[in-house]
Amino acid sequence: ASILTPLAAAFATILFFEAIPEEVAFRGYIYRTLSASKARWAAGVLTVVLFVLLPALLFPFQTLVLGMDASMNGQPYFAPGFLITLAVFGTFLVFLRVVTGTVWASIGFHLGFVGVNRVIGPDATTAIQFADITNSIAMQVTPLVCALAILGGLIAYPRITKQPMGWRE
Repeated sequence: ASILTPLAAAFATILFFEAIPEEVAFRGYIYRTLSASKARWAAGVLTVVLFVLLPALLFPFQTLVLGMDASMNGQPYFAPGFLITLAVFGTFLVFLRVVTGTVWASIGFHLGFVGVNRVIGPDATTAIQFADITNSIAMQVTPLVCALAILGGLIAYPRITKQPMGWRE
């Protein structure tokens, strides 16, 4: 019971300061505005590029111009690997937005993904820590298989429902 209050606070912080603002801005306003004048695939690609550029531009601005101690995915240096993760994450969120037709699906996935990453992990800052991992391959394969199953389901969804994605619209 003592862990529920900090977990609720963490998820509320993620929801109100990350998931809602980012998804409403990127997959809501920017994607919707771009898709009104461009094909969905082009609007999606531009949205992902802008989503990745934001932290790539903010990090040097915070450190060099403002002199702040900034971090990129918890690292005190510019992390290109994090930008690749953001690109994959952003692409999935755009796909989810197009498949469901609503920004709320993206908000929910964003909240779940970031929340789980902050709650479970090897760092001392996570609530559930992996102190002694004897089979690290299983720890790497399990989330990958889950992500591929979700992606496969989303790809199959338009075919099962017989609703075209309309990427060229």
